[in-house]
Amino acid sequence: MAESWWQLWLVPDRPGIRQFVLVALALAAPLPAVMVGPDWVLPALAGGIILGLGLGVGWSVLYARQWLRAAPVTTVVVFALAALCLLHVEILPRWELLLRLQQARQEFTSYAVVAASAPETPPPRYARGPDQVIAARGENGILVWTHVPLRRWSPWGWLDRAWLVQPHQGEAIICWNRTELERALGRTPKK
Repeated sequence: MAESWWQLWLVPDRPGIRQFVLVALALAAPLPAVMVGPDWVLPALAGGIILGLGLGVGWSVLYARQWLRAAPVTTVVVFALAALCLLHVEILPRWELLLRLQQARQEFTSYAVVAASAPETPPPRYARGPDQVIAARGENGILVWTHVPLRRWSPWGWLDRAWLVQPHQGEAIICWNRTELERALGRTPKK
């Protein structure tokens, strides 16, 4: 009796191109989300990890010994690709933060153009992570800034990671720590 398609892809006697393709797809799954925008990055991260690591752990429990005897090089490559899906946890949240910084920077630049002719325009909103915040008006040459820092997801919760300062003239400044923020705001950094 011929094996069904799901048996060929998910529970084969030996690893092959199908298993390589599955874990490669899990590794590449977040790429479209990175292109679409920050709202899709964390769900894609979860999907890539669940698919890649799920297959890797499942196959290692069920078939590691059998596969290593039948096709050692292919087995090592398939398991290595499945383990590489863990890189999603390190790389994708940082990329998502950069995408949100880019969006906020564009909002702040647009606001600077509008505020030059209409100073009463309310400050823009920005996504700091899971929530939206209204930017604070600045002083001493600063038009607006992110008084609440933008956050990055981590397995241990949301972490404060970046601030954005928009001067009246010029480009928005990204600050990666409080010292840079204090300098950009024209304050003396606290020790």
